[in-house]
Amino acid sequence: MRGPKWRGKGWLGLGIALALTACAQPPLDKAPVSSASEITVKTEPVALNANDPAQVSVGTFTYAGGLELTSRDTSRLHGLSDIKVGPDGRLIAVSDDGDLYTSRLVLDPAGRLIGLTDNQITP
Repeated sequence: MRGPKWRGKGWLGLGIALALTACAQPPLDKAPVSSASEITVKTEPVALNANDPAQVSVGTFTYAGGLELTSRDTSRLHGLSDIKVGPDGRLIAVSDDGDLYTSRLVLDPAGRLIGLTDNQITP
């Protein structure tokens, strides 16, 4: 599949951004993970404007998409901050519990964010 280039200024440098939110599953154990753990992550699209889901821009800003993240594998996937996306589409973030969350962005042919793969939590 061909998509946007991840090198140089990249599509983030062109004013396209993404939004990620992570929600916990309350009934699960909050014990720290002891080693890197692959997890299954369910994603749901998040619109730029809930009142107008078709809206994808504000001024010169173009929204590449947003995702709400949940996982039945852990309750520790929440409160992601310090999110960084590398030139190859690899995402790295720190959770409120101090865990490192990594994944890889999945884009559609138009370059819109549609999912994540290779999800992992590491203490």
